[in-house]
Amino acid sequence: LYTASQMIITALGRRYPDKTGNIITLITSNHPPAQALKDQLTTIVMDKPNVEQQQEWSMQTLQAMVQRGLSSAQSLQQTWHHPPPALPDMRMMHWWTTTLAFHVLRLCQAVCAA
Repeated sequence: LYTASQMIITALGRRYPDKTGNIITLITSNHPPAQALKDQLTTIVMDKPNVEQQQEWSMQTLQAMVQRGLSSAQSLQQTWHHPPPALPDMRMMHWWTTTLAFHVLRLCQAVCAA
């Protein structure tokens, strides 16, 4: 979401270069803007991805992290039979994904060392 909003701002800056000083980006996490800001500024509220998008992101990230963590001589056929849990916050999803990748890589290292 952040990348998408930055791409929009960049495109607007190219189209209206004399107006780029009028754009101020403020990003908060899980908090709506204060009423004083809402009254004075144009705000864009971004919501988290839906559960399916979160799970897809998690699985793709998990597979990429595990593959990156293996040496070039190692390969691993990754088949995940259970989707990640539906979590209320993407930070928790990120923590779950990175923690699982760590443990999978640790197990791979133990098996390869044996």
